[in-house]
Amino acid sequence: MFALPYTTRFDGFQNARWLAQENPNLARRMESISWVSDGLDATESAIVENLLYLAAQDNQDVVAQLITMPFLHSPDPADQSAVSALAGIGRDMPHRLGTIMNHNTVASGITDAWTSVVATLESAANNNPALIGDLLDRGTVTLEQRTTDLPLGGEVQLAIVRAVPGSTTRSMDLLEHAVHAAETFLGVPFPTKHVVLLFADAVDGSSAGTYYESHIVVLPEYDVDDRSHKADSAPVLIAHEVAHYYWSGNADWVDEGLADLSASVAEYIRVGDSIRASNQPCGLRTIAELDQSNPARGSSTHECNYFLGERLFLELLHGLREIPFRERLRTMYLESTVDDYDSRPGTAMGIAQIRRVFGDTPEGETIIKRWYDGTVTYDTSGIDTSAANPSLPAINGRIDRAYLSLSSNGAPITTFSSGQHSGWAYINLDYSYRVSGGPYPIEFQLVEVYEDGHETRRQDFTVEAQGRYIGGSQWLSVGATETWQPGRYWAFIYQDGTKIAEVQWTVSP
Repeated sequence: MFALPYTTRFDGFQNARWLAQENPNLARRMESISWVSDGLDATESAIVENLLYLAAQDNQDVVAQLITMPFLHSPDPADQSAVSALAGIGRDMPHRLGTIMNHNTVASGITDAWTSVVATLESAANNNPALIGDLLDRGTVTLEQRTTDLPLGGEVQLAIVRAVPGSTTRSMDLLEHAVHAAETFLGVPFPTKHVVLLFADAVDGSSAGTYYESHIVVLPEYDVDDRSHKADSAPVLIAHEVAHYYWSGNADWVDEGLADLSASVAEYIRVGDSIRASNQPCGLRTIAELDQSNPARGSSTHECNYFLGERLFLELLHGLREIPFRERLRTMYLESTVDDYDSRPGTAMGIAQIRRVFGDTPEGETIIKRWYDGTVTYDTSGIDTSAANPSLPAINGRIDRAYLSLSSNGAPITTFSSGQHSGWAYINLDYSYRVSGGPYPIEFQLVEVYEDGHETRRQDFTVEAQGRYIGGSQWLSVGATETWQPGRYWAFIYQDGTKIAEVQWTVSP
């Protein structure tokens, strides 16, 4: 978290030399710990580094307290996560670190059983301080654990922490799958031996999930096992946050774009979903504009990191093909782990590295020019231009009319202004049929596409034909939940792979 050049000796850390002068007694106590004095492995080095950082931030009493606790008698990756979280709190919220250290559960000595819970305290301290007491309440918090064996990374400890009951089996299965999928896609050992997922209202801003180096946190409404939208979204959300164990500390569009792509790959591996874009259009056309504006996290413009980054890397994947793309992505990741000795570990990846790693082919150069520079037009070759066949032979029926409106069952329109309308628009279907008996369910899929050639959303729906009727109507919401971006849009309706209806519209500024 606060990396210096790697060392296997206590006195090799800069802060250790400082502590030897500032508080020689504490330095001697730390150096005399058996697992410190006999040489430090990677996990032990990370623990010592964070303890020394705490000491350097005027928390020497906290360090003296921690090194006597049971969980540090035999360090493991879970202990590393716990100390990392405490170091982060000490850096950003020292007043809350004191509250935590004085809590009975902590003051009586952190045990191995509590390290995963302690690892989650950083997000609570940042975003919901009232939650700290619940997480440290032995009668309230629950901890689910599993060890998984990765092909490259070996054994990794997984943990889910909850302050309220949740869907234990499904969420842990999704977490385990996300870790395996992330490693499989990149082909590099998973970068940590301990992954903690906290389900709690402790995320950053309006996001549904947040990555911290010590853990990830997701809103508790996604910890469900039902047919709800939240349940459907949970696999992608968890996979996105897990991907940040690889992709963090770079340009935001690199980290968020690759996390979104990794989540799409994870869903392809899990259920066979196609690898496609998932974000609605944003207010910027190019990543260069995004780099120049450097929008604040939580702003609407910051959302362009997801939209633009995802599309860049998705097109690079499809344009370069899977194997060459993954080889280049692996190269870039390994370069990002090389410490350049600035204020944080590793080397931040941005456009210079993207151009060098991916721009060495005509396809890669074209895609980078399209999404970073904006000097190449959109690739719209993937938009379905085939004629719609409105026939529904299974129910002796057809789609009679398909149109867009700004309210459910509203008047048909073909254009509207983003300045005059926000929120959903609606695709309306009128259909007719002739059957006896029933009901006969017919399944459809609605696919939304933006003028850049990428899908923005898919949704499945069902129409039931019954003998006592000869037709009906259906409406479905489309577009952005908030602001529409100017441009051209399509909605395609499919039944058993056949396009049965198409709606086009234009949004003006």
